[in-house]
Amino acid sequence: MRPTIGKLVGDNLYIHRQCLDYLPDELGETITQARHASAEAFELADVFKIGTSNRTVSLLRYPSFFEDPFPTLAESRRIHLDGDRVSYRSYAESLNPPILHRKELLLPPNHPDREAFATLTAQAEQLGLFRDNHLIGFKRTWEEKIRAAGYYLDGHTLLPVGNEVSEAEQGDTLDTTAAEIQRHRTALSRAGLSAPMQALARHGLLGEQTTLFDYGCGRGDDLTALRSNGIAANGWDPYFAPDQQKRPAKVVNLGFVINVIEDFDERIAALRGAFELAEELLVVSTMLYGSAPPPGQPYRDGYLTGRQTFQKYFTQNELKEFVESVLDTEVVAVGPGIMFVFAGKGAEQRFLYGRQRSHHAVKLLGYRRAQAVRSPRVPRPSRREQQLAAHHDLIDALWQAMLNLGRTPEPFEFADYAATVEAFGSWARATRFVLEVKDTAEFELAAAERRADLLVYLALQLFSKRKRYSHLDESLQRDVKAHFGDYQKAPRHRAGVAAERRRSIHT
Repeated sequence: MRPTIGKLVGDNLYIHRQCLDYLPDELGETITQARHASAEAFELADVFKIGTSNRTVSLLRYPSFFEDPFPTLAESRRIHLDGDRVSYRSYAESLNPPILHRKELLLPPNHPDREAFATLTAQAEQLGLFRDNHLIGFKRTWEEKIRAAGYYLDGHTLLPVGNEVSEAEQGDTLDTTAAEIQRHRTALSRAGLSAPMQALARHGLLGEQTTLFDYGCGRGDDLTALRSNGIAANGWDPYFAPDQQKRPAKVVNLGFVINVIEDFDERIAALRGAFELAEELLVVSTMLYGSAPPPGQPYRDGYLTGRQTFQKYFTQNELKEFVESVLDTEVVAVGPGIMFVFAGKGAEQRFLYGRQRSHHAVKLLGYRRAQAVRSPRVPRPSRREQQLAAHHDLIDALWQAMLNLGRTPEPFEFADYAATVEAFGSWARATRFVLEVKDTAEFELAAAERRADLLVYLALQLFSKRKRYSHLDESLQRDVKAHFGDYQKAPRHRAGVAAERRRSIHT
């Protein structure tokens, strides 16, 4: 039986010692045997790793379990219950010790710290930090991944690295009567993409077809990185790039700008001005309050630093409410201190739908890799082989479009429609040929995933507090028609999908 408490990794159950009384009788007996085998080490252990299939118990010391957001392992004793053997390892001198994630799962359900720990886990998931989970189990790798994402840890909270807020050099004086705040001094020199740019990349919103304008680009490090990757990116800054034109773009970034503007009306004007340039999406990011008092002294609604710079700090909710009140539209929080504001409901729908699909991308890609190994292509008749060789690129492009949509594209949804019809005689013949030469099981999986994701999206629109849309985006209308026949039939499938997803979570 699957335990209902603790964190299960493979066949190993991790629990904190405060959770021992919640164990079922069988596992409780296993813990009792471990206590008898090594009583002194048992009393020192903070976390217990129970091998549910090989009768082993590891006694793990995390001295800063509650204090550190991702506590480091100090020492481990592994007890082999069948052979009464104990193996020991110390990490006291290690420069890169193992660390613990999702520690809220190890605690009793009613523990007062669970909510704060779970919030940190949710932030890390939102930022994609748990991807490539085989690389994140050690302190240095994990800390570097957080830095690379453009964030830092403040207690049990992840905060964006936004602006330069260092204190004044020796001899500088704090002048609250100065006529001009030195906003340009807040601009950072970055080795990697800033947090809002990484959020765009993480959600698949930076590509060769993207045009981007950085409103308040600072030293231009983001623009350099984007251009080197083939993205049409431009920017303007009142100090570093004042001669550049403010121009419309599909995506406009207002990254850590409004929080360095001390004048409230000018702050609003910058937000509205950036939104007016956004054809599809505006990204707004600011500094957030941390656990320690901000540097500097109170000035207007923020703080003035010794370097004569201004910082207005927000909470996550304050930032969301400020942007929504100024722009009179709803926003989507995609990370601590980062908000997406869509210029139209169609773009917002496509994004929210895409967020549901993204959870299945790894599984689908993994399936394709496995199929390539297990199922080499069976030789085809010579005529088919000739068509494959002659139209290889068209076939692969159409196949990829079918997998991405989970259905056959409409002619206007495929850029090479005319060439495809010329090669195969008709659109129906071309799609039929592709399904014959490719793996239909893979296509069925893609269709099932797309159908399930569409149901989740429709359910969210129905039950969330967000305003319901009177009309779906045209691409979503085509999805509904292809998978359910019409919009009215879709709800009939929701209960079955929800039940299936609940079963998959608990198996």
